[in-house]
Amino acid sequence: MNRKEQIRSMIDSMGVFEVSKIIGLPVLDLVKYSDYSINIPTIIYEVIQEYFTEVKQRPGGRIYYKEFSIHYDEFEGVVVWNDGVYVDSHGGGASFQFYATPFWDGLSIIPINLTDVYVDNIDGDEPMSIIDEIDEENYYDYIDIDYKKFDSHDKLIKWLKTDYLELTYNQIKKIRSRVINEYKL
Repeated sequence: MNRKEQIRSMIDSMGVFEVSKIIGLPVLDLVKYSDYSINIPTIIYEVIQEYFTEVKQRPGGRIYYKEFSIHYDEFEGVVVWNDGVYVDSHGGGASFQFYATPFWDGLSIIPINLTDVYVDNIDGDEPMSIIDEIDEENYYDYIDIDYKKFDSHDKLIKWLKTDYLELTYNQIKKIRSRVINEYKL
C-alpha cells in the first residue's frame, strides 16, 4: 500500500478532520495530496473555507467578479459579496452586501442572504445603512448543489472559480433588482 492509499484508509477509518490533525496538514492539502474523494458536504465546506482563507491571504485578499468584491469573513465563516466599491466609482447610489457561502453548515446549497444595503448619505460623506428599513428575511434565496459531482479537490476548486461565481451572481442580481424595485432605490 503506497502513502496515498494509507492516508485514504486512515481517513476512511478516523475521518478527514482527525487525520488532518494527526498528520499536521490542513484539510485542503490533505485531500489534494491523497486524492481523497471529497463528495461529502461537510468535507466540501471545510475545503471551501480553506480555499477562501488562502484567497484572503493573497495580495488584495479578494476575488473580483463583475461588479462585486468577494471576500471571506473568517470570524463569521461566510463568503461576503459586496458591490460598494463599484457603486462608489460609478457615481453612487444603493450598494448591497450578501452572504453566499457554498455548503454553509454542511448543507448542499448556496444560501444567499441580503445582509446590508447602503445608500448615499445626504448629511455626510459615508454611505448609510438602511437594512433596518428592509425586511431582509424576504430577500433570502438558495441554490441547490449536487455535491456528488465533486469527487476531487480539483473539480471543487474549478467549480468555485467558475460555476459558483456565475450561479451566485445571477441569484444576487435577481434579489438586488427586487429590493431596488420594491424600495424604489
